[in-house]
Amino acid sequence: MTYKLRIAIVDDHPMVAEGIQSILESDDDVVVDALNNSRNVIEQLDTLDPDVILMDLNMPDIGGLSATEIVLEGRPGTHIATCPCTTLPNTLHPRSTTVRWEISSRMSRPTRSTRQSTQ
Repeated sequence: MTYKLRIAIVDDHPMVAEGIQSILESDDDVVVDALNNSRNVIEQLDTLDPDVILMDLNMPDIGGLSATEIVLEGRPGTHIATCPCTTLPNTLHPRSTTVRWEISSRMSRPTRSTRQSTQ
């Protein structure tokens, strides 16, 4: 059985989340969950069990940077790509000025055994 990469998209703009989801779901080896706020990904982290989270930094409930920190405290092996997609430079959180889309272009697909060893 082929391992499917699990990706969670966290963005409060449905058009953005649905567009990314549509592109990613064209790959049969990818499972995508789209969430409209950071609180949902934090609360559903164990259920969703994502390998990768695509996180918008400018979120209305919990900022994407804070949500990223919370996720990584509980699941340090989770890969998170952050994007200030809808954020103007002068409204960025001070710690996020160097944050860009950060995801390896050659990120290997983790297996369940390697994921468990990093958690």
